[in-house]
Amino acid sequence: MRATLAAYHGWARHGWPTDTAIRLATLSPYSHVELAEGEAHPGEVAVCWSSSPRDGGVRSKKILLGDKWRLIPVDVPGDAFARIAARSGRPYDLRGALLSPLRRDHDLGTPGAWFCSEVIADAMRLTAPWAWSPGRLVRWAARSA
Repeated sequence: MRATLAAYHGWARHGWPTDTAIRLATLSPYSHVELAEGEAHPGEVAVCWSSSPRDGGVRSKKILLGDKWRLIPVDVPGDAFARIAARSGRPYDLRGALLSPLRRDHDLGTPGAWFCSEVIADAMRLTAPWAWSPGRLVRWAARSA
Protein backbone atom coordinates (compact mmCIF):
# COMPACT_ATOMS: atom_id res chain seq x y z
CA MET A 1 0.00 0.00 0.00
CA ARG A 2 1.33 3.45 -0.87
CA ALA A 3 1.48 6.27 1.69
CA THR A 4 3.57 9.38 2.35
CA LEU A 5 5.87 10.06 5.26
CA ALA A 6 5.56 13.77 6.04
CA ALA A 7 8.42 15.17 8.14
CA TYR A 8 8.12 18.58 9.80
CA HIS A 9 11.26 20.75 9.84
CA GLY A 10 9.97 23.99 11.32
CA TRP A 11 10.91 25.55 14.65
CA ALA A 12 8.77 26.04 17.75
CA ARG A 13 5.74 28.22 17.28
CA HIS A 14 2.67 29.25 19.22
CA GLY A 15 4.25 28.47 22.58
CA TRP A 16 5.19 24.87 21.69
CA PRO A 17 8.88 24.39 22.56
CA THR A 18 8.50 20.66 21.87
CA ASP A 19 9.66 21.05 18.25
CA THR A 20 12.93 22.66 19.28
CA ALA A 21 13.53 20.21 22.14
CA ILE A 22 13.06 17.19 19.89
CA ARG A 23 15.28 18.62 17.15
CA LEU A 24 18.05 19.28 19.67
CA ALA A 25 17.69 15.95 21.51
CA THR A 26 17.69 13.92 18.29
CA LEU A 27 20.28 16.04 16.43
CA SER A 28 17.95 16.28 13.45
CA PRO A 29 16.25 19.00 11.42
CA TYR A 30 12.98 17.07 11.86
CA SER A 31 10.84 17.40 14.95
CA HIS A 32 7.70 15.52 13.94
CA VAL A 33 6.42 12.97 11.41
CA GLU A 34 3.00 12.09 10.05
CA LEU A 35 1.90 9.19 7.88
CA ALA A 36 -0.38 10.54 5.15
CA GLU A 37 -2.87 8.33 3.37
CA GLY A 38 -1.93 7.80 -0.28
CA GLU A 39 0.49 9.97 -2.20
CA ALA A 40 0.52 13.46 -0.69
CA HIS A 41 1.74 16.52 -2.56
CA PRO A 42 3.17 19.86 -1.37
CA GLY A 43 0.54 22.49 -0.69
CA GLU A 44 -2.30 19.98 -0.44
CA VAL A 45 -4.39 18.85 2.52
CA ALA A 46 -3.93 15.19 3.43
CA VAL A 47 -5.42 12.85 6.02
CA CYS A 48 -2.49 12.17 8.33
CA TRP A 49 -1.95 9.78 11.23
CA SER A 50 0.49 10.24 14.11
CA SER A 51 0.82 11.18 17.76
CA SER A 52 1.09 14.85 18.63
CA PRO A 53 1.38 16.77 21.89
CA ARG A 54 -0.71 19.56 20.34
CA ASP A 55 -3.60 17.17 19.80
CA GLY A 56 -3.24 15.17 23.01
CA GLY A 57 -1.73 12.00 21.54
CA VAL A 58 -2.50 9.46 18.84
CA ARG A 59 -5.01 10.67 16.24
CA SER A 60 -5.82 11.27 12.59
CA LYS A 61 -6.12 14.81 11.26
CA LYS A 62 -6.38 16.72 8.01
CA ILE A 63 -3.17 18.74 7.60
CA LEU A 64 -2.06 21.26 4.99
CA LEU A 65 1.39 19.99 3.99
CA GLY A 66 3.09 23.30 3.21
CA ASP A 67 6.72 24.31 2.76
CA LYS A 68 7.83 23.17 6.23
CA TRP A 69 7.12 19.53 5.37
CA ARG A 70 9.34 17.04 3.54
CA LEU A 71 7.22 14.44 1.75
CA ILE A 72 8.60 10.96 1.05
CA PRO A 73 6.50 8.27 -0.67
CA VAL A 74 6.66 4.94 1.19
CA ASP A 75 5.19 1.48 0.92
CA VAL A 76 3.40 0.44 4.11
CA PRO A 77 1.71 -2.78 5.24
CA GLY A 78 -1.98 -2.99 4.34
CA ASP A 79 -2.97 -2.67 8.00
CA ALA A 80 -0.68 0.29 8.84
CA PHE A 81 -3.45 2.84 9.36
CA ALA A 82 -5.58 0.35 11.29
CA ARG A 83 -2.64 -0.25 13.64
CA ILE A 84 -2.42 3.49 14.37
CA ALA A 85 -6.21 3.81 14.65
CA ALA A 86 -6.20 1.03 17.27
CA ARG A 87 -4.08 3.35 19.45
CA SER A 88 -6.22 6.43 18.84
CA GLY A 89 -6.64 8.48 21.99
CA ARG A 90 -3.49 7.16 23.68
CA PRO A 91 -1.39 10.00 25.16
CA TYR A 92 1.74 11.54 23.65
CA ASP A 93 5.09 10.29 25.04
CA LEU A 94 7.42 13.29 25.29
CA ARG A 95 9.95 11.46 27.45
CA GLY A 96 10.12 8.62 24.92
CA ALA A 97 10.53 11.06 22.02
CA LEU A 98 13.42 12.87 23.69
CA LEU A 99 15.15 9.60 24.61
CA SER A 100 14.54 7.78 21.31
CA PRO A 101 18.09 8.21 19.94
CA LEU A 102 19.55 6.64 23.09
CA ARG A 103 16.99 3.94 23.71
CA ARG A 104 17.75 0.29 23.79
CA ASP A 105 14.73 -0.61 25.91
CA HIS A 106 11.06 0.33 25.53
CA ASP A 107 10.71 0.68 29.31
CA LEU A 108 12.33 4.13 29.21
CA GLY A 109 9.19 5.66 27.71
CA THR A 110 5.87 6.42 29.36
CA PRO A 111 3.76 3.22 29.58
CA GLY A 112 0.76 3.30 27.22
CA ALA A 113 1.90 6.52 25.53
CA TRP A 114 3.26 6.91 21.98
CA PHE A 115 5.36 9.53 20.21
CA CYS A 116 5.03 10.29 16.50
CA SER A 117 7.85 8.29 14.94
CA GLU A 118 7.26 5.39 17.35
CA VAL A 119 3.61 4.90 16.38
CA ILE A 120 4.50 5.19 12.68
CA ALA A 121 7.45 2.77 12.98
CA ASP A 122 5.12 0.33 14.75
CA ALA A 123 2.49 0.72 12.01
CA MET A 124 5.20 0.00 9.42
CA ARG A 125 6.31 -3.06 11.45
CA LEU A 126 9.86 -1.77 11.95
CA THR A 127 11.98 -3.39 14.65
CA ALA A 128 12.12 -1.65 18.06
CA PRO A 129 9.68 1.20 17.19
CA TRP A 130 10.54 3.07 20.41
CA ALA A 131 14.09 3.65 19.07
CA TRP A 132 12.95 5.52 15.93
CA SER A 133 13.29 9.32 16.04
CA PRO A 134 11.75 11.50 13.31
CA GLY A 135 15.19 11.98 11.71
CA ARG A 136 15.99 8.27 11.73
CA LEU A 137 12.62 7.46 10.16
CA VAL A 138 13.22 10.07 7.44
CA ARG A 139 16.67 8.63 6.64
CA TRP A 140 15.20 5.12 6.42
CA ALA A 141 12.28 6.24 4.21
CA ALA A 142 14.54 8.27 1.89
CA ARG A 143 16.77 5.21 1.33
CA SER A 144 13.72 3.01 0.74
CA ALA A 145 11.95 5.41 -1.66
